Amino acid sequence: MRTTSALLLALLNSNCALAQTTPGAPDPLHVGPVTQFEDGTLSESSGVAASRQFAGVLWTHNDGGNAPYLFATDTLARMLGTWIVVGSDNRDWEDIAAGPCPDGSHCLYLGDVGDNRERHSTSRIYRFREPNLDSVPRDSIGETPATAVLTFQYPDGPTDVEAMYVDTNGDVHLISKGGSGRVTHYRLRTDAWGSDIDHVVTAESLGQFPIDPGNTRLAGVTGADLSADGHRLVVRTYRELFFYAVDDTGAVGDGPVTTCPILGLESQGEGVAWLDDERVVLTSERGVLGRGTVAVIRCRLPWSR
Repeated sequence: MRTTSALLLALLNSNCALAQTTPGAPDPLHVGPVTQFEDGTLSESSGVAASRQFAGVLWTHNDGGNAPYLFATDTLARMLGTWIVVGSDNRDWEDIAAGPCPDGSHCLYLGDVGDNRERHSTSRIYRFREPNLDSVPRDSIGETPATAVLTFQYPDGPTDVEAMYVDTNGDVHLISKGGSGRVTHYRLRTDAWGSDIDHVVTAESLGQFPIDPGNTRLAGVTGADLSADGHRLVVRTYRELFFYAVDDTGAVGDGPVTTCPILGLESQGEGVAWLDDERVVLTSERGVLGRGTVAVIRCRLPWSR
């Protein structure tokens, strides 16, 4: 999402004000170093996924209007490689997710799903295998082909989405940002993928997602990630993390929701991904505090040691 002056001001005024979140939410147990991205080309990290193939590697991308680059970094924001996603266009890339390929190997899913003004009739998701880190020198730009493209529409018209995750079945889940006052959960089943890029499928609505967008821009949903075992979901806004248990279909169950305040850690937090059972990584777009950042955080979760 492009930064607005009002949002920048709100984020600046809230810097280090962690208490201004859900009443009673416990502070994070641990916050690792908040590190600025080493490469200035990666200026607007709006989504992040932890590699399922290479330990400690993060996949991320710039926001819309930038070149269709996929970046690999580590958790200290050091650049490990850059690839052009061939056959793609970055209209408004908002999230990236790790998930299964059709053959069971490791794939990445790139969501060209942003729509700030809610005027696009269709959106797209690109799927491709995780690139090999040794396939390109760190000072060069490699290529990785988008081997599958899914063009889709929402059942209730154009919708702004910045959060996406993929369940263990290969179904893609999308969570609206909540600008309309309601956060909606959508699903695209794995059999929706076809060979025709111009064939438009309709996402399935799973109803209202259990999160209140409130009446402030800081409460908009900006990222999500499902744990590798498919049982734990983290959803983020600019000010909080929300943790849910999910069922075998990737849908949120009826159990309690755990929250964790993060307001003030980043200039404009957008991305979130699980690193392991207890830690998540956050990425931020650039803002008034400088370049975008990477931060590792451990929250007080029901299963925490």
